Amino acid sequence: MSLTVSIMRRTAAAASILVLALAGGSTGAGAAASRAGTAVPAGFKAAAITWLSPGHGWVLGSVPCGRRACADAIVSGDGGMTWQQAGRLPALVASVDTPADTGAAGIRFATRAIGWAFGPELFRTGDGGRSWLWQAIPGGGKQVLALASSAAGTYIVVSPCKQYAPACPGRTLSLWRADPAAGTSWKRIPLS
Repeated sequence: MSLTVSIMRRTAAAASILVLALAGGSTGAGAAASRAGTAVPAGFKAAAITWLSPGHGWVLGSVPCGRRACADAIVSGDGGMTWQQAGRLPALVASVDTPADTGAAGIRFATRAIGWAFGPELFRTGDGGRSWLWQAIPGGGKQVLALASSAAGTYIVVSPCKQYAPACPGRTLSLWRADPAAGTSWKRIPLS
């Protein structure tokens, strides 16, 4: 129980430091970390966060690049005290302002190397977020609604409907699993 509380407090503190550092806040360790020269891209706006452990996490966010916003992943290996750019996705951070059926709004990691960006599209990294590759959505799906990943497996919920589709009669969601090491070989899990 005390380990769980300790982890929760550490994760909450890291999230607070992240918000302060990205917003230019200045309290305690968060301000020192942001002044210490972290390589977080200028103008970075956080969109999603994931933690593999209390000390190792990633944030998916957007940064200005030319006339549009690019999707970048930043990483911390010290519980959020410092952050650096991991890599850039070949997509936008998905929002109501981006074209339908494009980009990613969530991020999850199975190991320090293998991770996913998703919703509505699907992207995979095998090098800790430095490079990302677009992945076909299994079963001819049109969007990934949810993703959970660990060293034991990656699970996705796939919709056969396009993003923001007003109707998709007679179509049902599907659940898929992949071994994180294989990464792109999905097997459907039957559900009724």
